Amino acid sequence: MKQIVLLLVVWMVYSNLYSQTTSFDWIVKDDTVKIIPVADSIVYFDGDLINKTNKNLDVLIVKQSVSNPKNWANYICASSTCYPPTQDTIRPLLGPNETMSLRFDVDVLNPANGDVATFKVTVLNNLNPSEVITRTFRINIQQTSKNKGLLNQFSVYPNPVTDVLKIKTTQLISTVEVLNLNGQSLMITHSPSIDVSNFSSGVYVVKIQGQNDYVEYHKFIKE
Repeated sequence: MKQIVLLLVVWMVYSNLYSQTTSFDWIVKDDTVKIIPVADSIVYFDGDLINKTNKNLDVLIVKQSVSNPKNWANYICASSTCYPPTQDTIRPLLGPNETMSLRFDVDVLNPANGDVATFKVTVLNNLNPSEVITRTFRINIQQTSKNKGLLNQFSVYPNPVTDVLKIKTTQLISTVEVLNLNGQSLMITHSPSIDVSNFSSGVYVVKIQGQNDYVEYHKFIKE
């Protein structure tokens, strides 16, 4: 009798562990801990949410700031939509065997050397809450030999902009890349003047790379 009970308990534990990833999987493509220089930037944690069944999957995605001393804005980006920083939960529906892009973004503003921020994002099956995956993301701000003495070396203007966005700096510019809020690259140039006249109205990000791999991100509004 004791052996039967023991086998039953072992089977229940095994079944519970196995069920945690039965219906879906969440593949994070980036490191969950990122060390970045002392400069304004946008940090992306990119990944995919995979429905492993041949049925629709109703999931709940929840983000939580564990420690966020600078109150940096953070976003859930699912499929082609980035949700406002005030929205901590979303409830997408995945089709049978669908793979949906799932990204967690953080706007790092006015960082100081030694700043650390930690966030948790949880995905669970609404029809079976025991199926759950939680990832912890951490950002460490560290001064390095490459970025020592550098802080916000670039600024962009006018902002909002209607036609040409200009970069003000005394540093050499290596590359300039314009991204949408989903992280998709729209333009790459080496010029400090960027023609955005054909862009649709909205919010964009310009990624500016200077000397020694120094990078800054700046948001701008296209009117």
